[in-house]
Amino acid sequence: MRCYWCGRKINSYSASDGLFGGLTGKVFCSQKCKAQYLESKRAKETNEGSGSCLATIVRWLIIILVIIIAIAIMKSL
Repeated sequence: MRCYWCGRKINSYSASDGLFGGLTGKVFCSQKCKAQYLESKRAKETNEGSGSCLATIVRWLIIILVIIIAIAIMKSL
């Protein structure tokens, strides 16, 4: 078995070995690895949140542009 975050090999799976996991099924070799994993997960969610807002704005601008072009084409016919 290996640590989910750092990949270090863990010999056995027992609570007495200081393994930190939970209901998620992810096993960490130390509390430090678990904390680093959670921090990277939070940072990833924060970055995705700001990027998705920009992507939504760009998507709507493209839709509006296509509608305007379609209306212009229909008027010229």
